[in-house]
Amino acid sequence: MNSKEQGHLTTEEILNNLANAIQQYFKDMGIDTGFALLTFDFGGPGTGNYVSNADLDDMILALRETADKLERHQDIPRTKNKLMV
Repeated sequence: MNSKEQGHLTTEEILNNLANAIQQYFKDMGIDTGFALLTFDFGGPGTGNYVSNADLDDMILALRETADKLERHQDIPRTKNKLMV
């Protein structure tokens, strides 16, 4: 019996479902923006996963810029688009 038959989704399926929902939300709101969703294990080395709607090079650049700001304890500017939930 595979994971779907047991009612479980793989990590890849979960991330793809979340990415599709995020992308649809942005589209419905008329927002054209890139995103990356990261998951990781707490407490040290482990498995990390991501999904993004951006090209790999663009996503890596955005993640590096964000990590640099976080390491310097700088605020990350809000997006020019107002997100409504």
